[in-house]
Amino acid sequence: MKRSKQKHGEVELSPRTVEGNLKNLSVHSEVIAEDEIVIIASDDNPLTANKAVDHHDLVKQAFIMPEPGSGTREFIDDFLRGIGMSLESINISMILGSPELIMQMVKSGVGISLVSKWSAFQALKDGSIKLLHFSGKRLRRKFYLIYLGKEPATIAARAFAQFIKEYRFFAPF
Repeated sequence: MKRSKQKHGEVELSPRTVEGNLKNLSVHSEVIAEDEIVIIASDDNPLTANKAVDHHDLVKQAFIMPEPGSGTREFIDDFLRGIGMSLESINISMILGSPELIMQMVKSGVGISLVSKWSAFQALKDGSIKLLHFSGKRLRRKFYLIYLGKEPATIAARAFAQFIKEYRFFAPF
């Protein structure tokens, strides 16, 4: 993903295919949902007492990271580079492939992580984890419906695209 514009403390990354930016004009993309990536910590992590954290606070923490190659990991890697941090400058204690397992490790105090706010909803609601606010920035990403041409080719694909466009994605926050 490539970094794009920043507006009012929000970081937004532009869409990319596996091989690079969309260059084929016959490929159509349409935003269908937004997500926010948040920094989470256990409820007893000392950083939760801070109004905001910065990169100096983050380098002192153990990180639980999603596996390389996942969309969330790419987003996190881009964010860290964007604030002047390399993966070598942080203490990665674990790399896990399951968002649920990442949440459990954070709850137990093993480290902090960056996760989808959607996946953290229940733990935030029950207070077992806390949000760490990064110096007024919000990390947003978009989800896209992508298809060849101006509209999906088959009746089933058109019905699915219509369903997705009309679906109200649960935004808990």
